[in-house]
Amino acid sequence: MAKQTGNQHGSELARNGRSASAKRVLVTGGGGYIGAVLVRRLLDQGYAVRVLDTLYWGKKPLADVLDRIELIQGDIRDVEDGWVAGVDSVIHLAGLSNDP
Repeated sequence: MAKQTGNQHGSELARNGRSASAKRVLVTGGGGYIGAVLVRRLLDQGYAVRVLDTLYWGKKPLADVLDRIELIQGDIRDVEDGWVAGVDSVIHLAGLSNDP
């Protein structure tokens, strides 16, 4: 079961000055090595970002942007309705790293 943390986009969009029509992107593995960099780039370009990550390594890679993203702690193998609701694009970066 996924645990939703962080902000919800409705109020977050208004606070950050982005329009409600900003493109929404789901980044699976957004807390990983590449994902955390991509999330910042997307935010800088004005995208509304939803991150799905197991947070196996914790929230530290996203600490400075937690107030600007919607963070869902979950595993892509346990698909839940709602993860892609309202999303325009999905960037899939999730995977097992350092798995023997």
